[in-house]
Amino acid sequence: MKQEADRRKLTAKIEEIIRKEIEAERKRAEEAARKTAAASGTATSAPKTESSGSVAKTTSKTLELAPETKLANADFEKNKGALPWPVSAGIITTHFGRQPHPSLAGIEVNNNGLDFTTEKDASVLAVFAGTVTSVFSIPGAGTNIIVTHGTYKTVYSGLASVSVKVGDKVSTKQKLGTVMYDGEENTLHFEVWKINSDYRDWE
Repeated sequence: MKQEADRRKLTAKIEEIIRKEIEAERKRAEEAARKTAAASGTATSAPKTESSGSVAKTTSKTLELAPETKLANADFEKNKGALPWPVSAGIITTHFGRQPHPSLAGIEVNNNGLDFTTEKDASVLAVFAGTVTSVFSIPGAGTNIIVTHGTYKTVYSGLASVSVKVGDKVSTKQKLGTVMYDGEENTLHFEVWKINSDYRDWE
């Protein structure tokens, strides 16, 4: 069950990184709103905090998506079901969702994305134009890249080498790095996330 434990570890790390990205995006949006309000002479007040039991929550207006974010979302959504593969050749060895374990009878595994098994030193390709927002390593899972496309994020896990850095603008099918050999095969794990519009959670 080591494979399943490694997958849970990977999922937890991806969720942690995306939460950090969401919080950073929220802070940038709030700061931009404050600057806009100050420039227009509109007074702003600190958001009101309500306490419910032991948990405090902040009430404020839902942040509106910037025009460029809306445009990026529309472009990404138009390609739903038609995005290219993140590798130029290979086979899908694990599909999305719950499914029988490949070698243990009666055991199910849950996959948050797709696994592509490919050839040695295969290039990992961006499936859509966007901005690299995270590059991080996980022991045993290689290097991982998150590319942001508006409120969508694509995750590429299991890279041996990386050709991009945080902040880089990438185009569709641009090389991000190469797939790692895990001792048995060369497999890229790929996920797509959609962030809810209030930046506090994802679907």
